[in-house]
Amino acid sequence: MKRIIVAGGGAAGFMSAFHAKRPDTEVTVLEAQEKPGKKLLATGNGKCNLTYASREPLLSYRGTGQDFTEAALQTFDQERTVQFFEELGMLMHEKNGGVYPYTDQAQTVQTLFLDVLRERGVKIKTRERIIDILPQKKGGFFVKTEGWQYEADVVILACGSKAAQTLGGCEDGYHLAEKLGHPVTEIVPALVPLKTKEAAFHALAGLRSPAKVRLFLDGKKAAESEGELQWTSYGISGIVVFQVSRFAALGLLEKKNVQISLNLLPQVNRQHLLAIYQKQTNKKAEHLLSGIFPQKLAALLLKQTGYKAGESLQEESFLEILSLVSDLRLTVTGTRSFEYAQVCAGGIDTAFVNAKTMGSKKVPGLYFAGEILDVDGACGGYNLQWAWSSGYLAGYHAANDQKGQVEQNA
Repeated sequence: MKRIIVAGGGAAGFMSAFHAKRPDTEVTVLEAQEKPGKKLLATGNGKCNLTYASREPLLSYRGTGQDFTEAALQTFDQERTVQFFEELGMLMHEKNGGVYPYTDQAQTVQTLFLDVLRERGVKIKTRERIIDILPQKKGGFFVKTEGWQYEADVVILACGSKAAQTLGGCEDGYHLAEKLGHPVTEIVPALVPLKTKEAAFHALAGLRSPAKVRLFLDGKKAAESEGELQWTSYGISGIVVFQVSRFAALGLLEKKNVQISLNLLPQVNRQHLLAIYQKQTNKKAEHLLSGIFPQKLAALLLKQTGYKAGESLQEESFLEILSLVSDLRLTVTGTRSFEYAQVCAGGIDTAFVNAKTMGSKKVPGLYFAGEILDVDGACGGYNLQWAWSSGYLAGYHAANDQKGQVEQNA
């Protein structure tokens, strides 16, 4: 009976354990938290965006190698994900480009997974933090936790990242991988709010604005996104900000000048606004802007451009304000901490992992799955899809591992 230890009871760990369990395998999941799947419950604002409906998903993944990500996604794509969950008994629906449980509750996913894993005979042990993994000369491993030592023929590291630490995020997986000889790339928060220098705009906290966000690193555009922006007491947030945040975090790490350009009227034609202006008999600044922007934002824009609320605006002055809101510049001074990040950019260097199996090229019998690897995706189900795809490959090939064969192929 082949003994397989899955380190981590999250999305990737669940998927790995499911596909590793066969009549000839004994699978044990070791989870450091008191309950497995804790972070899964928070995904998609508690609704669990299982995967995406996009047909060009690779554009939404980043990391040390796009070819690496592509191999996994081609083997287990979003269509196979939907099929898999249907076979578990889950009804789903599409919404805003994502696929969700019909219940719109992440708990549905957690409950179904736990039921099926236990039915298949997978052992799930909680409050078992792994402190060391020791390869043995004759093959296999001793897996040491804070309270026990397990023997395994194969180990799957699916410990997640250090994002969202109150939900179980930690650095344990990185340290375990490094001790086993696997290099880890620089790790920064991703899908995270950004801090900005311009204190005047912090007064807009709580306000939401449609916006096109462009990110510049030392003057060169690095990323852009469009959607709803949330103003905060420290800077900016919202999915539109999350989508560019990993590039901002890496730019800050490299000591680059990081700037955000906001277009606060991304879907509005300039000529249309000018036509509205020309129809107004009351051309006082406050009146003109109150029909376009929320009151707090309109007042701040006037202050930024030096106009007074009761002052009549000539067409040239009105166009000056429009120019400001089409390229409003903010200086990024930092990101919020890992606690506020949904995922991390960085992780185990994929150059030393077989893209087709998730097997280590350094340590026989060692596999990886999920966020622990240097792969991160955009908002919208991409990171969970990576957990399903990499978890499938790790679990399937761990079950078929020929006594700890090192994975040499790409």
